[in-house]
Amino acid sequence: MEFKAESNLVESISSDNINGVRNALIEYIIRDSGNTQEIINALNYAKELMDEIFQPYDGKELKDASQWNKEYFLNGVDELRNNFSEVRFHHLCLVGAHISPISNNQDTIIINNTEPVTDIEVQVEKLKTGVALGVGLLIGFLIGNRITKK
Repeated sequence: MEFKAESNLVESISSDNINGVRNALIEYIIRDSGNTQEIINALNYAKELMDEIFQPYDGKELKDASQWNKEYFLNGVDELRNNFSEVRFHHLCLVGAHISPISNNQDTIIINNTEPVTDIEVQVEKLKTGVALGVGLLIGFLIGNRITKK
């Protein structure tokens, strides 16, 4: 499906209004924060037609996923309005997708993570997956034994 930009984004780009472009991109995030495909399409559209959309990142700390909720998302919108950096933009997209996931879109879009994943985090996820698989197999085995005994 082809991307069709909203009129406020098109008008802001046409009039070379950088603040209007930034606000239009923020509106994409606010309106449908779980739709990362649409947000990234809007960003790419704006970047093709306008230079220097982003400001330098101010370096303020971004919280990890364990602290993401609606309030943090709304605060992040305000922070993005004050510092429209690429780091903040992508972080807010991640937060929005986390608190308002769209099941058919979740795995199709990868947004650049602002923090690299460490080896320990990968090992923890592998361990969790292994434990879940083991428990599932054990439950299946126990249920299978009960069925065959009857």
